[in-house]
Amino acid sequence: RFWECIIAGTYPGHGECYLHPEDILWWSKGGVLHGESPQRIAFLRDVLESSPAEGIEPIDKWQYANIAGKAGEYYLVYFGSERPKSWRFFLPRHELADGMRFRIEILDTWDMTITPVEWEADVRAESEYVFVDKEDREVELPGKPWMALRITRVEGE
Repeated sequence: RFWECIIAGTYPGHGECYLHPEDILWWSKGGVLHGESPQRIAFLRDVLESSPAEGIEPIDKWQYANIAGKAGEYYLVYFGSERPKSWRFFLPRHELADGMRFRIEILDTWDMTITPVEWEADVRAESEYVFVDKEDREVELPGKPWMALRITRVEGE
């Protein structure tokens, strides 16, 4: 849910309410987080710390609700519970120009791993709405839920 909130441009909080022997509710008194969520939230925090300092926002929430970032520079594409085996590289047109280059990383938000994609995308306008890789390549994905892509403009391009 944290990923969904971030991509939507909101700010999530951890409000777990497990029964505690001392009757402590984390959301009202703080304390130690329990379960498997804290390390996954920390992974997301690490990803966000590498994003632009001014933060990220939805790029085009009406057409591409699963893409956030800073147009022309940095993108997070979150697939949620979908299980795609590949993703045709495309970005919403905002702040893009032919010939810009982008590095791509596959983020497994459940296993908390980052895998670089071997190639860089060199974009071209496909329509007035989207830019694609000029070689029309696809990013191969593992077909698992909770995957994301981090797409970063290559400096000097």
